[in-house]
Amino acid sequence: MRSFQFVSVSPSDNTPKADQRRLVRSNAASYQWSRQKKKRRRQRNSPVSDEEGTTHVGLTDDDAAEPTLLGASSPSEFSDVAEKHSNAQGVRDAKRSRSLISQSRMYLPSPQSIHQVVSPTDQAGQLMRFNVEYIIPRLVPEIQKGTPNPATDLWVRLAMEHTTLYKVWVHCVSVYYWALRGNFRQTALLLSTHSQALELLNAEMKHPSSACSDENILSVWGLAVHGWEPFPIPGRRGPTTGRMKHLQSLDRYSLMKFVPLHLDGLDALIQMRGGLTEIKLQGVAALISYTGLVEATKTITRPRWQFVPVCPVFTRLEDMDTVVHPSHPLANIGTGFSAIFSSSSAGQAQDFYTVLLDISSFTTILFSVHNGYQFPESVGGVADQRNHIHHALLSLPEDPYPAPSSVYERYYESTRLAAIIFSLLIIFPITSSAASFQMLASRLMAQLQRMETRIPSPEEMELHSWILFMGGIAAISCPERSWYVSRLAAISQEFDLSSWEDVKTMLERFLWLRSTNEIDGMSLWDEFQQVAVSPPPGQHELRNLIVHNT
Repeated sequence: MRSFQFVSVSPSDNTPKADQRRLVRSNAASYQWSRQKKKRRRQRNSPVSDEEGTTHVGLTDDDAAEPTLLGASSPSEFSDVAEKHSNAQGVRDAKRSRSLISQSRMYLPSPQSIHQVVSPTDQAGQLMRFNVEYIIPRLVPEIQKGTPNPATDLWVRLAMEHTTLYKVWVHCVSVYYWALRGNFRQTALLLSTHSQALELLNAEMKHPSSACSDENILSVWGLAVHGWEPFPIPGRRGPTTGRMKHLQSLDRYSLMKFVPLHLDGLDALIQMRGGLTEIKLQGVAALISYTGLVEATKTITRPRWQFVPVCPVFTRLEDMDTVVHPSHPLANIGTGFSAIFSSSSAGQAQDFYTVLLDISSFTTILFSVHNGYQFPESVGGVADQRNHIHHALLSLPEDPYPAPSSVYERYYESTRLAAIIFSLLIIFPITSSAASFQMLASRLMAQLQRMETRIPSPEEMELHSWILFMGGIAAISCPERSWYVSRLAAISQEFDLSSWEDVKTMLERFLWLRSTNEIDGMSLWDEFQQVAVSPPPGQHELRNLIVHNT
């Protein structure tokens, strides 16, 4: 039976109003929590046994199918459940941080012995262990191979000393946990920690000397990124994406609802501080930069913050030895852009061509790493290269040539949109339900329809075909799909794209990775081949219009 604390409302009571509000909120959260427990108890029918003979009492099929972190009754049981989650996500570096975890547990006593504001149960301590073992090592990956990022231990020590940051972290881990499960529930712990964190943070902001401290900036980041609203539910099938979605928990953080009010407040604090580079707490500036990149990717806009690497020393791709052997399967990737964009020597044109070459080089590196041809020096180095390339791509100007006068200007915007689609598939693959694939497909279709009338050269037609393939893949399960199919069918009849192997060879001269794009690309090829073999009435006139008016 849960006991409640009572608040005296006598006028002679000298208890601060803040303490009274805290007790009222705590009692309300406890009452809501007890109601949910009674409701679940009434729904219990009979024990449910899984295939291994373990009995789950009173759980639904979904709950029994997946281990529950919040249901762990002891630290040892929690560690076992967390390890199962790690294995389910394909994480292979859990053992690498065992020494750090064992050192950090001494800073994780029960929250009741640290802070006056307590959670309804000891779930906060369990969540903080999950934070150390699972979340922080992925947000700030290793700088040197085999060595955890020092920011992991530093942040945990700081949270144990800073009451506001501790409460914010408990709230963040609660939201992350529900993102890991793929659903959302407003638990008593989530409600209480969120209200307590807001109250404590507002009190911190009233002190001008510490309002812009690193600890407060990190706390505001936590509330800005971990919005406690239901996650987006996939409404339709999305394109196939690559393995980079697990790096820095991109698949989970792209699901979370960012809070615009807190993001604007975080931006104001950073400006008052003098920029991201003035933040001294290790890893915080890189984390905020990464957050801005995720936000910009969801809306296809320019990132609000500059790029900051995870590693102290960042090496650009052009300064690395990325020479590809002629026998490499991706030896020709990116070479198709040279006929259109390499001749432009202007600053903006050269920047665009450099970004395309960087995407090509990084795709080659990903292919080599995934197939065991080479091994990265550190996970943090790979994250820096990925984030830098995607940041540069989103930072390119949008449609700067309203009246194009050259081939480069005519194909700039459509190629930029197609490159963003490829980056969302391979380089920076956020969850399909959070990605703006339909918006990109629609904008790309409108851009291609506006292109002036002319007869394209063979080089331009190959680029045009690759752009159509990117748009068609992004338009999976979208109304725009039929438009891309009809255009590709017309080009196929004119230029004899009847062999899938020849089509793949052509696509790989631009941006294409078979391990990820093969399934969606072949599905699109099958569709427009059927249209090309038996075109509907008026299709021949449409083919002539496409070939001679693009």
